[in-house]
Amino acid sequence: MKTRKAFKIIAAATLAAVVFAATGGTLVYFAVTAGAEFDENALPDSYTTSTVLAADNTLIKSSATMSGIQPDAIPRNLGAAFVAAEDKRFYNHRGIDYIRIAGAALKDIKKRSFAEGGSTISQQLIKNTHLSREKTLERKLKELKLATKLEKKFDKNEILAMYLNVLYFGGGIYGVNQASEELLGKTPEELTVAECAMLAAIIKNPAGYSPVNHPEACKNRRNLILKLMLDQEYIGEKEYAAACASPLGIKTAQKDYAELYVNSVYAEAADKLGITPSAVKNGGYEIQTYYLQSKQKALYENLHDGNLYAPGDNATYGAAIMCDNASKGISAYYSIDNTLAGQMRRQGASVVKPLLVYAPSMEMGAVSPATQIMDEPVDFGGYAPENYGKNYSGRISVRQAVKESSNVSAVKVMTYITPEKAAEYAEKMNISLTDEDKNLTLALGSTRNGFTLNELAGGYLTLANRGEYLTPQFIKSIKKNGKTLYERKTDSVRVFSDSTAYLMTDILKDTATDGTAKALRVLGIPIAAKTGTASVNGKNTDAWCASYTTEDTLIVWHGSKNYSSETAMPSSETGGAFATKTAAAIYKEVYGGRILSDFVMSADTVMLKLDKTDLENQKITLASEQTPLRYTVSELFDIRYAPDTVSLNFTELKVANLRLSPYPGGCTVQFEAKPFLEYEICKNNILGDRILYTVTEGDGDVSVNIEDNNLNDYYIKVGFINDSGQKICGEHQYLTENDENNSHYKENKKNRPKFFGLF
Repeated sequence: MKTRKAFKIIAAATLAAVVFAATGGTLVYFAVTAGAEFDENALPDSYTTSTVLAADNTLIKSSATMSGIQPDAIPRNLGAAFVAAEDKRFYNHRGIDYIRIAGAALKDIKKRSFAEGGSTISQQLIKNTHLSREKTLERKLKELKLATKLEKKFDKNEILAMYLNVLYFGGGIYGVNQASEELLGKTPEELTVAECAMLAAIIKNPAGYSPVNHPEACKNRRNLILKLMLDQEYIGEKEYAAACASPLGIKTAQKDYAELYVNSVYAEAADKLGITPSAVKNGGYEIQTYYLQSKQKALYENLHDGNLYAPGDNATYGAAIMCDNASKGISAYYSIDNTLAGQMRRQGASVVKPLLVYAPSMEMGAVSPATQIMDEPVDFGGYAPENYGKNYSGRISVRQAVKESSNVSAVKVMTYITPEKAAEYAEKMNISLTDEDKNLTLALGSTRNGFTLNELAGGYLTLANRGEYLTPQFIKSIKKNGKTLYERKTDSVRVFSDSTAYLMTDILKDTATDGTAKALRVLGIPIAAKTGTASVNGKNTDAWCASYTTEDTLIVWHGSKNYSSETAMPSSETGGAFATKTAAAIYKEVYGGRILSDFVMSADTVMLKLDKTDLENQKITLASEQTPLRYTVSELFDIRYAPDTVSLNFTELKVANLRLSPYPGGCTVQFEAKPFLEYEICKNNILGDRILYTVTEGDGDVSVNIEDNNLNDYYIKVGFINDSGQKICGEHQYLTENDENNSHYKENKKNRPKFFGLF
């Protein structure tokens, strides 16, 4: 009821505005005066386009930077197609078509809705350059006022030219000049009547009427516009029939490699300036970017290389973004489906693990690269993640878990820090999450809205820049008429410590050497990388390779058109396969075999030698001086969380949990054996020591039967083989030495070996 009542008020107000405007009343004027200022500078300049500069200050040449159409150069059929479709009384009104507005308002009342109908070409130009796109009565009234001001300032051809220059045709294409070139391979002067009508058909719904993705819908809309042109006497019957029968004639040539980058620049500038991308393009701005032609060309060429996709796969899309580590600026960006940077959201899969699981957990001291995890099927209260191929490795270190991209291990580590804490780190890196994303599936990159290439690039740039985050951008600065309107701030935010960033980098270097990203090792350069593969119903939809060197950060994505199983990629399209091969090809072209410097270890990071035998029991201890090298492993630690306990496994060589169980004629000797030690049960008598039993590689309780009731001369030697091949043992431990009342023990105690040394 409230909605219906609100609509009645809006509809009544709309009609009132129409009546007063049509009769010369002043109600409309006063209703829209507040906050509605006409800004001639917001309008596009038909003769020029904004200047987009590369990182080296050279002009980026692209079809996206071509100037707009001039008022006196609008072909008759082109103007007629847009006027017939959008505003048939364009040449007769003064910015507002009162008849059309009244008709639209009456239809709204009948349908009980508030639609956008009734806008003239002048109003649409104002909407695209001055106002937001919200559908409110207030905005509509402002639009009416500003449209009348526009008509007083410019003639019809100037207004039509500006309108044609700000229109969006989908795929990052703005203005009829670029649309003619990109879609048809022609200049506006070369277009046929049918082609003019096709361009006019697209703008009503650039996605739905795309001649590339929805040719039938586009053709039907085109023919409708041709009928309008016939009815309004712009064309005759024969011309109409011939145009309706003609094919769309879409150009199949590839786009120039700089265009999508430039259009992404326009989109970012529009966000910074609070205007539309088309207004930026045609506004005469000077935009300084981080663009590097060599890198952009490398992305373009390798994303179009069919050999870097699964054999026979013609449906998989590719996209990549490359950032300069030092400036944190986007030096190259390309997407095969022409999606603008920051607009494509996909499931991130395992590439988010370093950013939201492992780096946060190491920063908090919950784990280290050496921490041991049981990689096995686990149910977390109804959530049972599976490893790729259902392969499990048993007890592995965090380092190994990252290299193998173990899903179970990532979820286990997430439980140590909680999803809520992981989300806090995501927020610091401007990674967008919803409240419902704060659960254990976040560890595997599963979220409601997915991740953009920009977000992932920002996260990996943080690791590459020693834990400091700055949002990656295309633009350094924006100027107009010598005045700086925007300049990028370079103050970064500390997300991870220098030590945490280095630990994560070192692990990811291993991943690029012999882990899931090992296809990168052919480059022979220091590189850190992580892969990821997302699937739906067992079919792959997204494949990622996120990587960085000491100079650049690169995110590569291969993916299906959507998340349906019908458009899924071949099973061979995984993050570790073709996405990583694409990354390797890009780096090879960018660096050309040049030698890169290695990552510098943090001053707060230490390399420690650990006792591997304790690690196997999920304890982290330092190796002692006596620990043989074969039982040690070296690992990196943040000095804040470095272990300081020295292992006693090779210094206190004693029998653990010794137990004697007499039976008639003998005794069972039981003790706890360790697999890395050797145990010898000996008898000491007048003939000399004699080894009766030897236990090696024991693990757990060992039982030995001695057929003798008198155990006073029996003892156990515990030892190991050192690095020099010598046998080292501890003090002889007599089986009865714990019995202080035994007279034989007391008598011979002084003669028993007390030293720690050779057998």
